[in-house]
Amino acid sequence: MSAINVNSITGRTGTHGPVLTGVTTATNGLNVTGGNVGIGTDNPTSNLHLYNNGDEETLKPKSESFSKFNDMFSILMGQLTVVTGVPSSGKSNFIEWYVLNLIKDFDNLKASYYSPEHFPLKKHHEIMSEKVVGKPFQKNQYEERMNLSELEKYKEWSKDKIYLTMPDGGKTPNWKWIMERWEEQCFRYGCNIFVVDAFNKVKMDNRESTAQISDVLADITMFCQKYNVHVFLIAHPRKMGKDEDGNEQMPDLYDVKGSGDFRDQTHNGLVVHRMYNTDDKRDVKIGNLKAKFKNQGSGNIGETITLKYNVKNGRYFEGYEDNFPLWDEPTQQTLTPIKSDIEPSRISAMNRQSGYNTEPNDNGLPMPDSFYDDVPF
Repeated sequence: MSAINVNSITGRTGTHGPVLTGVTTATNGLNVTGGNVGIGTDNPTSNLHLYNNGDEETLKPKSESFSKFNDMFSILMGQLTVVTGVPSSGKSNFIEWYVLNLIKDFDNLKASYYSPEHFPLKKHHEIMSEKVVGKPFQKNQYEERMNLSELEKYKEWSKDKIYLTMPDGGKTPNWKWIMERWEEQCFRYGCNIFVVDAFNKVKMDNRESTAQISDVLADITMFCQKYNVHVFLIAHPRKMGKDEDGNEQMPDLYDVKGSGDFRDQTHNGLVVHRMYNTDDKRDVKIGNLKAKFKNQGSGNIGETITLKYNVKNGRYFEGYEDNFPLWDEPTQQTLTPIKSDIEPSRISAMNRQSGYNTEPNDNGLPMPDSFYDDVPF
């Protein structure tokens, strides 16, 4: 194994670590029995535990930039999410931003990327550093670029959170190689979020075989469940037509090249669709194509939200641009009432002119509280 840049992993990543023993389970009434799975209401695998305690809390980024998205969709560990969208729509950028926020907000999450589309690996770190720092990496005449201190902070912040994987010698790996690396990274580094960008960058004996695609997707979902990890699989759609506004039509999971199993076998599905023919060309639609359970958004399938894309740093936002580094939390400002310095005589004159006849209220403001109730801010 050779290391490149921050946590860039090539070739084999070491031994498999602890050996896992298979667990065979069988249902027995409301309890789960068999293998190493215990019985009783306190066991998390028990249906009675689920009945008494409710569903497992889903994973959601805590940033306000994701408030609408979180209302529409969220993930659980042990699942596969397929992400599609026409070329240059921002699939990779959005999932990077989403995953970076997850590993920022949850200390136990670490991410591994296999992304030949961002080769060389140092270029991938450049792109992610812009999202993390909130500033451009490259020098330009319009925007302030990140300084060396901020770049060092990115390296320190990411060193135990982000891992980039690529085979030695520029060879194209197959799915057996990919999942062996995942297994090693689970035990050696604690990785539990894996991103493949994209499906067509992994070697298959017959890419046109729907049966082989089905087998690969089944293997990935089983890997997710066995190791309790989450996999984001980016997959390109077939060539889409144009809508009435001249934009390319938004694909769904059945439009992904190769097989309808991208819809049938995955737990969740997302579409990222950039709207080029709009007044604000930063508009990007994110759609919920599939969610496994109600608490993840299965009732919101078919819904979309619109975010704006920040070209300067690759981030997505709703109402305002949050360009704070991910290692910093923005400081909340406390607004306090401003007491009036206007002398009593002028206050009386103002009262007469405005129709109010009052002294300064308890907050020190020159008008009664009823006046401010009507002010639209």
